Amino acid sequence: MRGRFYLLCLACMASGVVAGRYAGLKWVAALAASAAAAGMLAAAHWRGARVVAIPVVFLLVGIALMSGVTSRIKRGALPALAERRLNVKAEGRVVSTPSRKGELTSFFMEVRRLETAGSWSAVRERVQVRVESNRGPRGIYPGVSVRARGGLVPSGRSEQWLIDRGAGCILHVREGGLDECGPPPDPVSRLVEAARTRVSEAYREVFDEETAGLMEGVTLSKLDGLDPGLLEDLRRCGLSHIVAVSGLHVGSAAMLTAALLGALGAGRRTRYAAASGMALLVLGASNFRPSAVRASLMALAGYGGRLTGRRYDPLSGLCIAGFLILGTNPRSLFDQGLQLSFAAALGIVLTSSGMGHGSRTRSLLAVCAGAQLGILPLLLARGEPFPVTAVAANLLVVPVTGLLLMTGWGVAALVPLSPAAGRLAAVLPGSAAGYVTAVVGVMARVPLTGPAGKLLSASSFLLYSAALVWTVSRARTGRGMFAPAAACALAVFLALATCLPTPGAAADRVVILDVGEGDAILLTDSTGAAVLIDGGPDERLLRRKLDDRGVRKLDLVVLSHPHADHAAGLAGVAESMPVGRILEPGVPSLSADYRRLKEASDTRHIPRTKGREGLYLRVSEATALEVLYAPEDSQAEAGDLNECSLVILARLSGMKVLLCGDIGPDGIKALLGTHPDLESDVLKVPHHGASESASPELLSATRPLVAAISAGEDNSFGHPSRRCVKMLEARGIPVARTDRDGDIVVSVSRGRIGLAKERR
Repeated sequence: MRGRFYLLCLACMASGVVAGRYAGLKWVAALAASAAAAGMLAAAHWRGARVVAIPVVFLLVGIALMSGVTSRIKRGALPALAERRLNVKAEGRVVSTPSRKGELTSFFMEVRRLETAGSWSAVRERVQVRVESNRGPRGIYPGVSVRARGGLVPSGRSEQWLIDRGAGCILHVREGGLDECGPPPDPVSRLVEAARTRVSEAYREVFDEETAGLMEGVTLSKLDGLDPGLLEDLRRCGLSHIVAVSGLHVGSAAMLTAALLGALGAGRRTRYAAASGMALLVLGASNFRPSAVRASLMALAGYGGRLTGRRYDPLSGLCIAGFLILGTNPRSLFDQGLQLSFAAALGIVLTSSGMGHGSRTRSLLAVCAGAQLGILPLLLARGEPFPVTAVAANLLVVPVTGLLLMTGWGVAALVPLSPAAGRLAAVLPGSAAGYVTAVVGVMARVPLTGPAGKLLSASSFLLYSAALVWTVSRARTGRGMFAPAAACALAVFLALATCLPTPGAAADRVVILDVGEGDAILLTDSTGAAVLIDGGPDERLLRRKLDDRGVRKLDLVVLSHPHADHAAGLAGVAESMPVGRILEPGVPSLSADYRRLKEASDTRHIPRTKGREGLYLRVSEATALEVLYAPEDSQAEAGDLNECSLVILARLSGMKVLLCGDIGPDGIKALLGTHPDLESDVLKVPHHGASESASPELLSATRPLVAAISAGEDNSFGHPSRRCVKMLEARGIPVARTDRDGDIVVSVSRGRIGLAKERR
């Protein structure tokens, strides 16, 4: 009962933190006053008033903590200077691991001194530093003191995301504007970074590139070297936690240490002390991630309780860890890693309480099912799809995670002493890593499901959810597991069935995807070939759209031109799923998304082809693409990227689709000069239906049966323009718009063309 009361108090504290984050000052004050009044009223008229009063106090504490943090960040000196967009010189300490995308490296910095207009002042605020550099800054890790020269800018749309991480603005730094300075890092930071660096170097010496990246993820929570496709596959089958050092790693390392010392005859105190030390070692290796902090606090509480002879309650330990984390840093509540870690741990604790000692397989099943039940509400609240292979994948992979962790570190320690012995010892973790990769590769092929999907997908999700509850119930009562296992298998079968072609439905189709203010066009045919032209501005939305349509690989990816509303999504796709070839305009551009796409193609060895007029690409027996217009070098140097768009004529089982990118009047004139007859069944109207996009000459040359416009709902550009829409309607051309109709599906079957509109 004590643990459940603690959980109630923790829930109230978390609710207060959420209220302090989202509610305005007036609402916070009103909520705090109401909660205080309820607590006092209960205290005056009810003997058991503390059952209400204490949770109310925790609610008020959460409100006060988060409101104070948010107010302090927003009213700091740096956000005020950022509004004036001043150039500054800042000195401070790096407080996060740098992340790199393309040529942009970002990290958070605790500023101690700030120079503006030649005058230095002392501050103690956090800022996000973004460094543009070809190589990226070196020697930067948490604890290092740096001097950064650049311009302060407001956080803009990233305001809440930055506040959750303690920053109120952004410092943009050009190449050469970042140097080390000041006092050296503290001994703990130096030790952690040196150990992480040496372990990574050892892995690179004895493992191939893909295995080394996986080992870095599992043992160090370092994802820079992890293959993006493998990372996406881990996410798709519910195993991303194995490369985010968390409770699994802390618990596995601590228990393996205790078991090993027990086998060697060590006493209880020695075993528990060594296990606690191992938990702290894993915490340091993770760079003190909040999820690892939670697990380490629970481990220390558990082993400490056993050493002192006190009964350990896992639920109480979990809640105490939550109190400590939120009390010291309420912003950590919005760390997704901590959310998932805490939810999974809570699910395990609640489902395992009162369960008798059964077989190890039964206990492992209950733990896996409990963890999935814990994170299920979080995924539903975020609107994310759910992997129905999660329990099976965890059963197959989790038991070897501890082995990978311990043997990986052992190999890293052995390599400096004897490289030959290190390579010999690396056979075991290398084989285990290969096994994990193989399991993930199979499990990730099963489509994700969700309650809001189509009938088969929703049925699969509901059946799987019921199977999780069934598994926990059977494990607690000691009954057989065949029925819930069969339900899980049926859920997987239903998920796979969503990829099968629907009887009587046309398999040859072009889909103008609703990706907001941008372009993304998907072509699929009856042979299984898939082509994606442009990727829209949001890679997560694009991946969800492709997942919904069962697209697991792309034979061809086409970038019409390097603007972010066309290129941003493609980089994520190239990093996370198989791509046969990339067709791109080959124009010089400073676009970070374009650079990232090219880096992904180099990293994953995806061939790139520069588009040129007359280029003909046959993708399959049913699908072929022809480049009708491509930029010349002189156009590329002029810098108008819209006019540098590739214009593609796609032929799909007899249907002709003209895809015009964002070409403007000059591009249309040049296109019609070489191709006066462009008769097409479908015209993807250029430039999101801007006023100059659908010229009378283009419509006369194409004579389309359907015109499709890709534009974002309530976009700030006014797309599509009234002039464009009226011109199409005046010619009797049916108009489909993503901002109004959602996904636009044009299919062809036996020469007949159909139009459907799907809100997803």
